[in-house]
Amino acid sequence: TPIKSSAASDVYKRQFQKRGTTMTLLQLSYYVEVCRLQNFTRAAQNMNVTQPTVTNAVRDLENEFGVRLLERTNKTLALTSAGQELFEMAVQLLNFSDQIHMVMSDRAKESDRLLLGSPIMTSAACFPEFFRILHRDYPEVEIQPTHDITVNLLELLNAGKINMALIPYEPDSHKYEFLLWKKTRFLFCVSEHHPLAAKSSVSFKDICREPLLSYFGDIYLRNFNLMEKYRENGVEMKIVYRCGQINILHDLIREGEGCGFLIENSFLSGHGIVGIPLKEELPVNLYLVLSLIHI
Repeated sequence: TPIKSSAASDVYKRQFQKRGTTMTLLQLSYYVEVCRLQNFTRAAQNMNVTQPTVTNAVRDLENEFGVRLLERTNKTLALTSAGQELFEMAVQLLNFSDQIHMVMSDRAKESDRLLLGSPIMTSAACFPEFFRILHRDYPEVEIQPTHDITVNLLELLNAGKINMALIPYEPDSHKYEFLLWKKTRFLFCVSEHHPLAAKSSVSFKDICREPLLSYFGDIYLRNFNLMEKYRENGVEMKIVYRCGQINILHDLIREGEGCGFLIENSFLSGHGIVGIPLKEELPVNLYLVLSLIHI
């Protein structure tokens, strides 16, 4: 019932004070340990305090609530019905207290956390190197990666849900601040058993009739006008499968189900996949990007 006057408020306060308001989480933690072990001495040892400390904590709780919580004899210790109810509620309260500490601890560490977005193929190609460099210079910073296609990462960056993105093409300079971090390239990747695997380089004429396996986030490949390059050789590009998991793409190429364009170092050379340089090179520039909205 709402307290509508100062007089009523004073009465409420006096009644509340009569009941006592001294219960603490520490008292509850002692009480819970006694209930679990059914023994004051062992509970005190586990909590690294003296037995009188634990005994007094339980006695103070009983005095505060005006109920007996434990039935004690020389040899046994049992919970009363009220004691069982307090035990169950105290366990929940202490667990929730632990969650509060964890959440607040995470919030305190957010200033030392870098939320980094990176497309899956880009991440496979360069994230380990980027992490080593960043961790070497800023060992106190926790790096928390997010993997998605580039367009989604830029939306997360604009919304302030990530701090930085590592993407494989130059973004809009009116929306983002960025710097060129690394130059690399695409390789044409085949199974080690494929007839092209022995070549030191290939042209589009060599590969235009090969079935292609592609990655969902391949917008940067489209920037090279690959379809036109295939048409120049009299064929249409044939993508037989498109997937969003880089490891599945690797497995399919390794098993000879098709070929694919992969960023150099995004796969383990010598593990069943051969990456062949293209004579008409497809360069990839990797950019570190910040949103101007949050600068």
